[in-house]
Amino acid sequence: MTNKPFVKVILSIYGNHLDPEIISNKVRISPSFFYRKGDLAKAGRKRKEGCWTYESGYKRTFYAGKSIDSTLALFEPYRSELKRIIMRNLWELKVEVVIKYKGHDTPSLTISKTALNFVSFLGGCIDVDLYSND
Repeated sequence: MTNKPFVKVILSIYGNHLDPEIISNKVRISPSFFYRKGDLAKAGRKRKEGCWTYESGYKRTFYAGKSIDSTLALFEPYRSELKRIIMRNLWELKVEVVIKYKGHDTPSLTISKTALNFVSFLGGCIDVDLYSND
């Protein structure tokens, strides 16, 4: 029996003095969560930077690349504006791919040229986390 892995894609923009409303207004997408510099974290410590994060939610698939492409496609119409505000404010962009799998049912992880170009254009990075549920 095959168990399709769970794949989630997270796009985060973070940096000093980040105002999450600026990003929400530019991309017209509500964040999954956000925080500002100085907000309290769960551990009771003050956040050292602000963050705006969009999460796709987990999807069952053997093709992680398709999840990456569909998530980044939401932001494609705003890429030039995102680049301007990220560069102007010295913020950072990170795309995280979280994969939960069981046994040998691991997904393929092909990152398309479109996704690589999008992340590179914004000066960002891609982080992949694999979790085995065995």
